[in-house]
Amino acid sequence: FYYADRFTTAPEPGTLGLMGMGLISILALARKRLSI
Repeated sequence: FYYADRFTTAPEPGTLGLMGMGLISILALARKRLSI
């Protein structure tokens, strides 16, 4: 990745998006399992 030198201080928006989607999906699954 040649963008590494640009985003040294700030985290990549792609990784943050993936982490956010993962957390939301896990919370959704947990809520569904708890409701049943």
